[in-house]
Amino acid sequence: MLSRVDELWNVYGPTETTIWSTVKQINKGDEQITIGAPIANTHIYLLNSQGLLVEAGKTGEICIAGDGVAKGYWRRPELTAEKFTSNDFDTEQQTKLYRTGDLGKLLPSGDILCLGRIDHQVKIRGHRIELGEIEEALEEESEILSSVVVVNSSRLMAFIITNEARDFSEDNMAKWKKNLSTKLPDYMVPQDFNLVTEFPKTLNGKIDRKSLLKNASEKRETTHFTAPRNKTEQIVAEIWQESLGFNSIDIFANFFELGGHSLIAVKVMVRIEKETGGKNYPLSSLLEHPTIAKLAKFIDSDKDISSWSSLTPIKTSGNKTPLYVIHGADHNVLIFETLSRTLDKEQPVYGLQAKGLNGIDAPHDSIKKWRHIMLRKLLNLTQPDLMLLLGIR
Repeated sequence: MLSRVDELWNVYGPTETTIWSTVKQINKGDEQITIGAPIANTHIYLLNSQGLLVEAGKTGEICIAGDGVAKGYWRRPELTAEKFTSNDFDTEQQTKLYRTGDLGKLLPSGDILCLGRIDHQVKIRGHRIELGEIEEALEEESEILSSVVVVNSSRLMAFIITNEARDFSEDNMAKWKKNLSTKLPDYMVPQDFNLVTEFPKTLNGKIDRKSLLKNASEKRETTHFTAPRNKTEQIVAEIWQESLGFNSIDIFANFFELGGHSLIAVKVMVRIEKETGGKNYPLSSLLEHPTIAKLAKFIDSDKDISSWSSLTPIKTSGNKTPLYVIHGADHNVLIFETLSRTLDKEQPVYGLQAKGLNGIDAPHDSIKKWRHIMLRKLLNLTQPDLMLLLGIR
């Protein structure tokens, strides 16, 4: 990466401290990639479990104080009290200290080396997630006695102990997913559910999460499984399995319900382009053809993809007035598939994406021209007084 840029900087800091708290310029001669030193008006403390400073070279929790520290979490007083504590090192100003949950140590150079997480707070697709919060929501279900949620290859997996002896079915999983989606953001809903009779324990009596992953089958339990029926389905299936972390995938399973998202979609479509002769299929192909069977059929149809269309169907079913979502800064509408699943089941959703994403057409050269084309497209689709628009920046 250094050969492609004039300068490369590593910037560290959570959202709770207004994004960046430390910076470090990366050079070719660096033996370790550190997070550097605090920026102006910022203080970093490395603390032990008792809230005391650790010695230089010793490992401690990275805690941040300074002008960038937020007041707390919106309507989350318990979590705010846990993470935002009084800064005992600044008794005059009575400032707050944010406990990041990251481990770090101070090097002789004065730089801080970040060593990873200390708890079960994880990051999925850029979102910081408390696994315990998901487990609490799961255990509100009447059939669930206890649950453990773990992360495997950026995919959330739930291990369930039910409160009565009964067969585990897809209907249970569908119900739990639906109920969770009303309580939690989409990225916090597990993609896999595994029924177990007990949780393995470590020697000190704690739940052994690593053993849960080791013993779990990577294949999602399904009532019926349909294997690929032709060469194209086999190619797509192998790419999906590798990208999503499954041993096998039913050709009628939905990419997004399996845990697919925009970042994985990019990898999938790049691989498909390489494996199918270099044809550049748009990311929106996954929205219109979200199963292996449908996507393979689309590829085999040899449909002309050179003709650009801004309109991308995301969810076509429903009897309500359609919602048209205009793309944001990343120019693509794939991320709105998640939005469509949180809306009413009768709410159709369409995306309006930027020109040029197919690698063939030239992008619009002005906002005015882009606006004119988008409005003309919308007016051709619906009555002006019945139009629902959503703009994302």
